[in-house]
Amino acid sequence: EEPTVTEAPVPKKKKAKKAKKSKRAKEASPDSACASSKTEKSPKEKLSARERAFQGLAPYFAGKSKASKLRNIPLGTSIESYLEDYFTYIFCPEGTTKMQENAVTKLSRAKVFIKFLLLGSDSDASWNWEFLNNIPLLKSYPTVLRNFGLLPTTISLYLGQAVTFMEYFRATPPPHSRLHRKHSKLVILELRKLCRDVGRTVLGHQLMTKQKKVSKLVSKEDLRLCQVLARAKIPSARGH
Repeated sequence: EEPTVTEAPVPKKKKAKKAKKSKRAKEASPDSACASSKTEKSPKEKLSARERAFQGLAPYFAGKSKASKLRNIPLGTSIESYLEDYFTYIFCPEGTTKMQENAVTKLSRAKVFIKFLLLGSDSDASWNWEFLNNIPLLKSYPTVLRNFGLLPTTISLYLGQAVTFMEYFRATPPPHSRLHRKHSKLVILELRKLCRDVGRTVLGHQLMTKQKKVSKLVSKEDLRLCQVLARAKIPSARGH
């Protein structure tokens, strides 16, 4: 008798193909598409308002020619048109060259303040100026400036220029502004509070700077000793 050979069972490919097809159909179904769209968020939604503002302002504070970059921050036609009127207000044509340069610097700092709040806004509408009413984001303004390497004294100047701009804005709002006067007042109050908080840091920074300078100075005792030794050596130096 010949030995019987048992053949290995052939895998059923049809079921595997059907399983793949059903999986693809499930992935392509509207319900699965909706579920994936809910889980996937746009880059703007993934970042917090503070992170968006920091990343958006970072190129203007990086590298050389920072002053030129800050002067040319794009803000949109309506905002830039309003800032031209603001610049006319702070500019002194009869002033010295230094005063005129300071006016340009003040305008640049106002642009940084506006751009910061614009970048952190969830709305794309900038013409109504409602993006200014963002107190939670505004509280992080000094921290963001500090992350760009600005010293407390410089941060205090940025906050001071933001207060000046908001006071001008409150007195002469743009024609299309929807920001209520009470909201403008709240922004000004918050900026002044930030100025006071940073002011304490400025005092500490100034004290540390003064201590460093004093530590490099020659003490009075050492000066007196040098004078005494000099008087003793003068006769021998003259050959007496």
